[in-house]
Amino acid sequence: MKFQSFSDMLSNCAALYPDRPALISVYGVVTYAGLVSRVREKASEFQRDPRGCVAMIAPASAEWIITMFASVIAGKRTVLLDHTLPAESLSQLIRHTEADRLFLDESLFDKEELAAVNAALNPTQSSDSKCSDSNRSDSPGEGDLLFFTSGTTEMSRAVVLTSRSLCSSVWNGQQLLPCTHEDIILSLIPLVHVFGFVCTMLWPISQGAAVALGRGMRYFTQDPKFYKPTILPAVPSLAQFLLAAD
Repeated sequence: MKFQSFSDMLSNCAALYPDRPALISVYGVVTYAGLVSRVREKASEFQRDPRGCVAMIAPASAEWIITMFASVIAGKRTVLLDHTLPAESLSQLIRHTEADRLFLDESLFDKEELAAVNAALNPTQSSDSKCSDSNRSDSPGEGDLLFFTSGTTEMSRAVVLTSRSLCSSVWNGQQLLPCTHEDIILSLIPLVHVFGFVCTMLWPISQGAAVALGRGMRYFTQDPKFYKPTILPAVPSLAQFLLAAD
């Protein structure tokens, strides 16, 4: 099915596969019913918040995915930032996007870095703010997502995508290589990259499959045996690394 929004996609999967696993990690399993319930609860919290732009700085996790969906569904512009970047670079990106709220893993930073990242937040929202236009998405009521290409903080490399366009990409991919609700897809590629976001997270969720969240780079060679996925999306460099280590 070709979905027009994240909300439609999640509601459909929860109706069809309520008790099937949506997210699998070392911390446990989140079913589709549980995923949608938590997304809706957090989206309601976001909707009560007048701030319009959420910057996410944390490793991939069930909570990261829930927060991302909730932010977009609540109509917020959602900025996906690479948590491995230096605090100074992250602060520049926060200022550039005029983010005014953070989803942050504080353990990643020391006290001075944390203060700098928080200080970069936009304190007020004006009529010409980048965030005030978050509802311009072609997905009714949903905000857009902002990605930055890998390995750079150049402002010209930012890419704005809507939930509708991302769902369209998933549908196109499904026509070429289908997965089903019985599949387990291992997510090793960072979700802040468009390929990782679409192919290792959004694609399986759109089909009711399970997303197995990798445990980080040090476990790359162990995670395929640990999770036993049926599909493992990979870029050439990752595929070569895994094959060489096998």
